[in-house]
Amino acid sequence: MQSIKSRRKFLEGALAAAVGTGALPLFAGDDSTSEGVRLRTIAFDVGGCKGFPVAKARAAVRDLNREMPRRFADALRRFSPDLLTFGDAPSKTVVLEIAAALGMEAIYFASPGAVSKPGALLTRLSVAEQANCPIAGGRRPAALFAGHWGRAVVKSSGGDLVIHTLGLNSTDAEVRASEIDEVQRVARGEIDAGGSVLVQGNLGNLAHMAGDADSESWTDAGFTDALDALGRGMTNTFSSNNPTRRLDTILAAGPIAARLDEARVLYEPPFRFDARDRESFALSEHLPVMASFAT
Repeated sequence: MQSIKSRRKFLEGALAAAVGTGALPLFAGDDSTSEGVRLRTIAFDVGGCKGFPVAKARAAVRDLNREMPRRFADALRRFSPDLLTFGDAPSKTVVLEIAAALGMEAIYFASPGAVSKPGALLTRLSVAEQANCPIAGGRRPAALFAGHWGRAVVKSSGGDLVIHTLGLNSTDAEVRASEIDEVQRVARGEIDAGGSVLVQGNLGNLAHMAGDADSESWTDAGFTDALDALGRGMTNTFSSNNPTRRLDTILAAGPIAARLDEARVLYEPPFRFDARDRESFALSEHLPVMASFAT
């Protein structure tokens, strides 16, 4: 079994060699556009787009339903994402409003659970396929994916790209392990066929770190964790105002994994509160994760 550390060294060496030969573009700053340079993706558990803490958001904003879609769109627009996944998404109407403000198409993945935590994919790329909870055999076991699991195939300049957006169980390790097994069963066929695959979202692991069982499972399945490989700065994502744990990440497998050239947690206002503004609040209890890939 290859350790995360050795995988990171291999990936960094491969990227350095590719940049040295001109095969990949040099690093560009966060305010660069993705057009012709990168494919950029963001995973964001948005907590229903209610703000965090919710009581503070309600006190600060007169009409949350009217104001929050604009705030989310304004915050995300500066990073020019090509792909954007939401966990614990708001209503389909709000998702479509945010997508329209960003000039993106939206796919909504309804949650089958009693406590609804749907997902969404927003993209400026052409969507070739989409499926909600595409479990092998077609029938979801009652205990699994009470949050969401959505799958889509988009057309990128590097070829077809499969995206799995996830909101896994965060409290029951056994259930979460079964969910991971099901996702990996589907992804394995995609990887074996030579495809590029992204898995991103809230993976529900309260102890995500090198050597952790969930992390090793994804590594063994052929995935590179973008934050483990090239993460800059702080890599915890929860909670946004005092991040002490990693719940959210972006995983890459297949040809796209070798093209990873940037990864970080978006740890700046309004994704967290602004200490200079006593009335400020975070957009969500989770921080977004961003990764970029050379095209």
